[in-house]
Amino acid sequence: MKSKSFMTVFASYKRLFQEGDKYDSITMIFGTLGSMINGLSLPAVYTIQSHVYNNYGNHTSNANKQAIWCVYLAAISLLGAYLEVSCWIYTGHRQARRLRVKYVNCVLRQDASYFDCKISTANVIENVSADIAHVQEAVGEKLGHFIENISLFVGSVITALILAWRLALIVSPFVLVLLFPGFLYSGALSSYAKQRQASYATAGKIAEQAISSIRVVYSFVAERKTLELYSGALEESIKVDRKQGLAKGLTLGFHGLRYVVWALMTWYGGSLVAKGQANGAQILLAGSAFVVGSMALGSILQNLREIKDGQAALSRIFEVLETIPTIDIDSSKGRVLDRVEGELEFQNVIFSYPSRSELPVLDDFSLHIAPGKTTALVGKSGSGKSTVISLLERFYDPSNGKVLLDGVNIKNLQLKWYREQIGLVSQEPILFSSTIKENIFLGKENATLEEVIAAARKSDAHSFICGFPEGYETQVGIRGEQLSGGQKQRIALARALVRNPAILLLDEATSALDNESERTVQRAIQEACTARTALVIAHKLRAIESADLVAVVEAGKVVEYGSKQDLKNEGAYAEMFQLQQVEGDQSTRKGSPEKFRRKKTQEEKVEDVIQTKLARKDRIEQSGKKRNDFIRLLLMNQPEWKYCLLGIAAAVSIGFLHPIFVALGADVISSFYSDSPAKTRHRVRNDAMIFAALSLVTFASNTLQHYSFGSMGAALTKRVREKMMAKILELDISWFDQEQHSSGALTSRLASSASMVRTVVSDRISLFVQTASTISVSVVASFVVSWKLAIVITSIQPVILICFYFRVTNLQDFARKAAKVQEEVSELILEGVTRHQTVAAFSSHSRIVTILESRLESLSKRVVRLSQAAGISSGIALFALFSSYALCLWYGGRLIAQGKTSFKDFLLTFYLLISTGRSLADTLWLSPDISQGKTVADLVFEILDEKPTSKSLEQGSMKNQEITGHIEFDKVSFAYPSRPEVFVLKNFSLTVEVAQTVAIAGRSGSGKSTIISLVERFYDPQLGSIEIDGRDIRKFQLASLRQQIGLVSQEPTLFARSIGENIAYGKENASESEIMEAARTANAHGFISALPQGYSTPVGEIGTQLSGGQKQRIAIARAILKRPRILLLDEATSALDSKSESEVQRALERAMVGKTTIVVAHMLSTIKNADRIVVVGDGTVLEQGSRKELLARGKDGAFFSLVHACD
Repeated sequence: MKSKSFMTVFASYKRLFQEGDKYDSITMIFGTLGSMINGLSLPAVYTIQSHVYNNYGNHTSNANKQAIWCVYLAAISLLGAYLEVSCWIYTGHRQARRLRVKYVNCVLRQDASYFDCKISTANVIENVSADIAHVQEAVGEKLGHFIENISLFVGSVITALILAWRLALIVSPFVLVLLFPGFLYSGALSSYAKQRQASYATAGKIAEQAISSIRVVYSFVAERKTLELYSGALEESIKVDRKQGLAKGLTLGFHGLRYVVWALMTWYGGSLVAKGQANGAQILLAGSAFVVGSMALGSILQNLREIKDGQAALSRIFEVLETIPTIDIDSSKGRVLDRVEGELEFQNVIFSYPSRSELPVLDDFSLHIAPGKTTALVGKSGSGKSTVISLLERFYDPSNGKVLLDGVNIKNLQLKWYREQIGLVSQEPILFSSTIKENIFLGKENATLEEVIAAARKSDAHSFICGFPEGYETQVGIRGEQLSGGQKQRIALARALVRNPAILLLDEATSALDNESERTVQRAIQEACTARTALVIAHKLRAIESADLVAVVEAGKVVEYGSKQDLKNEGAYAEMFQLQQVEGDQSTRKGSPEKFRRKKTQEEKVEDVIQTKLARKDRIEQSGKKRNDFIRLLLMNQPEWKYCLLGIAAAVSIGFLHPIFVALGADVISSFYSDSPAKTRHRVRNDAMIFAALSLVTFASNTLQHYSFGSMGAALTKRVREKMMAKILELDISWFDQEQHSSGALTSRLASSASMVRTVVSDRISLFVQTASTISVSVVASFVVSWKLAIVITSIQPVILICFYFRVTNLQDFARKAAKVQEEVSELILEGVTRHQTVAAFSSHSRIVTILESRLESLSKRVVRLSQAAGISSGIALFALFSSYALCLWYGGRLIAQGKTSFKDFLLTFYLLISTGRSLADTLWLSPDISQGKTVADLVFEILDEKPTSKSLEQGSMKNQEITGHIEFDKVSFAYPSRPEVFVLKNFSLTVEVAQTVAIAGRSGSGKSTIISLVERFYDPQLGSIEIDGRDIRKFQLASLRQQIGLVSQEPTLFARSIGENIAYGKENASESEIMEAARTANAHGFISALPQGYSTPVGEIGTQLSGGQKQRIAIARAILKRPRILLLDEATSALDSKSESEVQRALERAMVGKTTIVVAHMLSTIKNADRIVVVGDGTVLEQGSRKELLARGKDGAFFSLVHACD
């Protein structure tokens, strides 16, 4: 049993190093050698010093030989420190890098059910950042420290036994007394860490959702609500940190028992000296070796705990790594057909989503899709149409029944090959934060640029791409938000076409296109569908005009199947046909920037405005470089000034204890060489009593110090995170458009900054205060006692400190660069996980992993240089330290021989300055967190110092001003801040009367959604003005203004909460009856009530547990609940089936009564009842009037062209 237990433990530790290769093994061998040298160096110094001190005490000084031995030891220590630091840092990084890549690859190859039920985005980010960092420490620096401390412990024990074995045996039982508090604290620390992590995970999830959906947060004035949720989640962490500070203080307070041990050693050592069984030097240095050995044992236990943390983190990672997906994209098993005809068939399929297994989505579903034909699926939202595509893509497998390709069960086909035969275009276009070219490349492995351009031409994307200044190298932004909806959809379509698939799956593929572009793209799709199998899902029947066959789906079953001619006379299809007037198809996307148009010559005054704004931004950036962010960070702790005073007082008192201890030690050892036995006994007894008294002072001071600084660190951590989050929620939308301000990067920064701030304040600052007081007293006392020796010792201390300083700055540089790479990695992984179905559909996980590897490779090259620099500087520091021992022993011996100082004064001065220098060096050695503290402060204030260009929520001369809804654009010119030279609106003027419904029509990218963004004040125009009720919009209090505006975008953004909570987001303190009434108005109450959990049903991350139509109706309900004076509808009904759309359209029309409404639409049938239609093109109004008036203009009219574009 014991053997089995040992093997289990051994296997557990061995698994930590499984990412190491032969090179790592060699590196770890050299690192182990360096750690052992470092650990044995101090016991060797004690052995040398025992001979020197005994000679000095007996006035037989001959320290030259021992000084030379110290120089030899210094040279060996240089090598040891270099090997330990450089080898362990480097191998830790190498192994963590491989583990990170393997983890990401494994996560991205998991099937959809895994993301639905077993892991969240927050879990993945936590694993790939914090957990792998723990593993890196465990197989790197922490393991090096562990080996060093074992060597130090063994060497110290042997040294103590050699010097004074009787003393060593008497005091050895006290090792347990010194270690017991550490055991208790270790257990408590583990519990506190789990509680804190749970609090931070909840807060991180809130932050990620808010930042990634910032437009929704702003439009619903939910900043305060978000901050309250965020602050509430952090509240538990403050309690935990205070408890941890108290526990740490008590633990270190009990370390004062070592002074009791010194009292015992002093008393018993005096007895041994009196009996001639040991000399004074042996007693002192055997005692020192014992104390150092016990401290090393405590450090060993701490190192073991840190390694165990690494093991625990690795276990969490291996839960993913050992999960073999049921549907495995990397599996080579399965058939590869010689030829694909494209015949698809569903045979009696039953399917429920794993997260709602009790609710069948498809129930005995059967469907034949003829090869080379286009088959359309139509039906109500939520009827199971999109599920059909999910099963065809093998995102899931059916519970019962079969899905066949050319008569072969798709389960029996090689998955990667099978998916390569399919091209998918979803309703919500999913783009990655990269270039347009890279997004299209994802559609086909090893695609050429010519193929990419050809696919873009087929999807009608090539012309607008070439209109961008960077062309195909244009960055699309986070979630593609640098592009309009139509532009995004066409790029997604090009991505599907670039692989020239045998089967096309089109889930509302033309939904985001205007009529003219739709005609071109529809023609391209029809051409692409020739001789291919195509499955088209549509709510709008215009999109399926070219379909050969139509299947009507209701409640998970095919209720009608046949040609359009056969079905349009009666039945469900006929009802849908009668509801729709085929005038256009689906819509554009939400109100995000249509930023890139071909550059036009602008008026000089517009250029002046741009240059002024850019120059002001440069001045702000330049002035920001002069600040001292670290001091500013500490000043944020001002509300805790009482804790600060108590903590500093306690830290100073502990700092004073060290010089007192040194003075007592010098007095004790000198008394051992006294010629008067009676005087020796008296001095030893007094010194022993003082040692005992020091233990009480240590207990009280340590407890007060760490509780006080722990409370300060907890409060500052929470305050920093709250202020950062509050500032983020104040900033302009344009700030979030920048690539470096992605949700993944900002969430990662919030999390990493928090833990580092706590460490810097609660641990490192208190340590610095303590060290500063020690240095002050020690330096003054040493110059008073023996100024000549003090000058020699202090003159060499700067050399030692400079070496340690260079090591710390190297680590700081590494930490800063690693943090930047980590943000990029987090964002890349966040995109991959949240878009895992797109990644799976195009088998692009390997490409994402390749991108990840290239980003980590850039960091690896820096690690080589930085680890070498840190190793060299550490080695030189130890060389200087031990060389200084040799110099001091030699020079001190000369002063004693010349009668210029006494043995006692030599000991006092030597230990005051040498141990003080070592203490300061250790502080720098153990404080990479301090070096990172400045980095953290820079990252914190980089956000806190951002200045929003628009008004804050509370600013504005008109507060709580109720509006009637008259809107006027007066000669507005606007360019997005990230593209100040490309104007989207140019001299744009428009008036919307109170309670009037105005529809904005035009081609995709013409500036329609920008109008909505400006009304919401997501941006302010560079020139011209926007007025509401005759007053400049900028004079209104922003919060008051947005509370009276309701926004519904095409892409519904929901939060990972319940359906009821998502609807209630539209109004504070909304009652249950109000929520249900809003849902009824949006035609959502029926499907919500049918769910087992009703309004308490979780919607999943970004609403993944609901269909597109269901999500949209919840978003509409959320806006209706707000009871706004102005309604902004950006394709609000685009995701609904015909029947639901008709009902919701009527509901919206009822809601519009008495309200000013702006409707953005590509599908012109949705705006036929508008009071006025405004056609926008190239940033200006082309024409406006009633529908009848515009159609009467005939072929020369812009609206007429839009209406008849698809005819």
